[in-house]
Amino acid sequence: MMQINYAKDGITFERAIKLIDHVFPGAKDMVAQGKELGAYWQDASTPFIIEKNNQFIAHLGIVPIDITLANKAQHLAILHGVCVHPKYRGQGYFKQLMEEALPYLHKNFDATLLFTDNPELYIPFGYKTYPQYDFLIPIPQPSSSEASLKRLYLQQAEDLALFNRIYKNRVPLTADVDISHRILYLFNSLEMKLFYAKTLDAIIVCKAHKKLYLQDILSSQTLSFSEVLSVLPHEYTEVILQFHPGNWLGTPYQTLAAKTKGVLMACAHFSPADKTTFRWNEMARC
Repeated sequence: MMQINYAKDGITFERAIKLIDHVFPGAKDMVAQGKELGAYWQDASTPFIIEKNNQFIAHLGIVPIDITLANKAQHLAILHGVCVHPKYRGQGYFKQLMEEALPYLHKNFDATLLFTDNPELYIPFGYKTYPQYDFLIPIPQPSSSEASLKRLYLQQAEDLALFNRIYKNRVPLTADVDISHRILYLFNSLEMKLFYAKTLDAIIVCKAHKKLYLQDILSSQTLSFSEVLSVLPHEYTEVILQFHPGNWLGTPYQTLAAKTKGVLMACAHFSPADKTTFRWNEMARC
């Protein structure tokens, strides 16, 4: 078992990505695309590796993230890319990974979380599932103005520079909840839609599928919900937030069970703002 510093060993990083891409096809391409945006996975992740016969056969990655929940700063770790080469499964290597990583996690972080399609694997190590929720806000009088959003493509230098400027100067929507991570944000931008609202000098992450889903907002100034609403497409009578609003909304909302990719799990030390309405920011998934 090895704990590795990628910054000191680029060859090791390439070997690790080869294993991860074998188990999770497309990972190598995603890492390459992120690099073009200035998001270097080796800068974000600390790996634990098992090697056998000069081959990496198991991997567990740890991404640190500093967040605010319930007005409390927390230093968390997100587990990612946890895998064992198919040829070596059923031989105890997953258990070895977890047992080696847990003391490091307990020593260096307030809590640990992960996203998985196989929650049963992590329950023996003290992890439990956390349901997530969306927040539906009815719009009784949709705006009569045209939406003023420009789609951003971060592969274009001008759009990437715009993103970097706004992200660098971003302020949380609300002081009590703030979940964000620049490198994760850039990787997730490869699959999500970012728009620029010039009148607000803000980036809005949203998608439309019968309803309008608002996934995040980046701005260097504090914006009200009504200001954000003024630049969104006006034909929708409902907006669904896919991030925890904290004290931001100032308007009634309905909570709905969220349909997410994989299950959110966390160790016992995790203390969300409200376990009955918790939502992890989609742009900070890993």
